[in-house]
Amino acid sequence: MRLFHVYYLLFSACLIGCSSNPMAPTGPNPCIVTAPDTSISDKSTLRTAEAALTLLGADILKGGVSASTTERVELIYQKIPDSLVACQMLLQLGACMVSQQQQIGRAYQDLIEKKEVCTTPKDENASSTGSQVFIQIANDSQKDLGKKLQVALGDRGFLAPGVQNMKGSGVPILNEVRYYYPSQFNDAKLVKSILHSHGVSDAMLKPLYSLKEKPSIEKAFIEVWLTNP
Repeated sequence: MRLFHVYYLLFSACLIGCSSNPMAPTGPNPCIVTAPDTSISDKSTLRTAEAALTLLGADILKGGVSASTTERVELIYQKIPDSLVACQMLLQLGACMVSQQQQIGRAYQDLIEKKEVCTTPKDENASSTGSQVFIQIANDSQKDLGKKLQVALGDRGFLAPGVQNMKGSGVPILNEVRYYYPSQFNDAKLVKSILHSHGVSDAMLKPLYSLKEKPSIEKAFIEVWLTNP
């Protein structure tokens, strides 16, 4: 039903940016973009943006990041009334593309990194109000880094109870900051900034608000996942 809805909105999506020859998303696992829960009253605008970003992802996965990609991203971004909602939809698309084609997905991520409102906190010296952060390192070589991050996060108001050594199991392609609810977005950007200040300069923000099974909002946490060095 969700995929059918995306197809139904394709022509509307072209009003805010699509290729010269728009087609329905192809391939075994197209990146279906969804908007986070929001107070935006114009839901039709969000549905159209979802379809436009889904089309954009399909085009990028087929042909890579092109000269028109930046323009299409900006057109879609400008049509969404809330910049934080727009940013999280752009980031959701990037995380999906990285999981499918790392090089192409990373090129798109690099483009989004330039839009600072989506990746950089307003105040890089701000503190959290007590959000919990779990740190996962890839192997033993990152133990010292994990401990330094734990201390740094604690100094900025986060609760970082420990460092888990994954020993190569479930390690992501890129360093990631994962979060589950839109209300965590600003804290997630702050975590990314703290990672950057400790030499982890390429961490990808990965919104997981569309997951059906996730911790309750009362127990929600942020996760840092480090890839193999």
